Amino acid sequence: MESIIEEYKSNIDRFKDLKSKGYNLIHDLCKKSDVDIHHLTCRLKTEESLQNKIATKGEKYNSINDITDIIGFRIITLYENDVEKIANIIKKEFLIDIINSQDKSEILSSNQFGYKSIHFISSIGKSRKGLPEFNDISNIRFEIQIRSILQHSWAEIEHKLGYKSEIGVPDEIKRDFSRIAGLLELADLEFIRIRENLNNYSNKITINDSSEPISVDLVTAKKFLSESNMLNKIEKEISKLSSCSINGEIAGTWIIKILSYLEISDLNSLEEILKLNQKTIINFTANWIKGQGRMSKGTCIWTLPYVLYGESNPDKLINYFLELKIGGQDIKAAEDNTQRISKVLKSIK
Repeated sequence: MESIIEEYKSNIDRFKDLKSKGYNLIHDLCKKSDVDIHHLTCRLKTEESLQNKIATKGEKYNSINDITDIIGFRIITLYENDVEKIANIIKKEFLIDIINSQDKSEILSSNQFGYKSIHFISSIGKSRKGLPEFNDISNIRFEIQIRSILQHSWAEIEHKLGYKSEIGVPDEIKRDFSRIAGLLELADLEFIRIRENLNNYSNKITINDSSEPISVDLVTAKKFLSESNMLNKIEKEISKLSSCSINGEIAGTWIIKILSYLEISDLNSLEEILKLNQKTIINFTANWIKGQGRMSKGTCIWTLPYVLYGESNPDKLINYFLELKIGGQDIKAAEDNTQRISKVLKSIK
């Protein structure tokens, strides 16, 4: 044990370097993929943890190189079918030790409790071994775990309860574990189905087609922000006049709240209102946000109540601020905002 601990201490800087660079590399690979990642974590095994591992399975290890999980990364996906997508990226980008890696879904029998995850034993891939920043750490093996968020929940609770195999588990508890594992697997499949249904629903929506009304919901609101010709035309002009770059977008929940207050129930009506008021919306919004440096996609929807009620119905605009709690519930602040909006509207005429 002592020789392995000494090797650990003498290589600690290399381990820390690999932990940092490995995390950044995996983070970038996940970010460039089309997969929604819940989170990525990494850890470097402590000296105490290493001592416990050697004490438990010391006969397996002759040197620090025999221990493959000194550094560990864990990738948690939102959906179960994204685990394989991430696994394929990892297999492409890193050198995988197939013999010591494990796909738990392949070793669980049909009646066995437990839940799936993929454990790769990896090292820096051939394509990066020649790069100076990886030269000193390219041969160190490390572990990459890939799980869905529900698989992760199972593993964490299972670990907490202390039952990692069927050995010594009472039959009644085995049945409980099996039932829960089945429910979690079904939940994973249902979340995938819901995502696919939402994607199918979104793909059927055709913005800029006025043949039939498009109801307002989170899916259609998001699609409207990205695809509406009228909105994009208006906001391009606002961005130009105000010298504000467009970054990010207004949350769909806010769009729904605003349109609900304006009693706009479909996106076709919204498009028409934007078209009828586009000149005022452009000039007012450009003046209102000037100097901020940036604006969010959907800003013209945010300022639409200002344009529609600022002069014609100030009481309704005050009530709008109060009802949606914009600036809190301070009636004085709502009145002051309404007065400022009215002045800007008058100044652009």
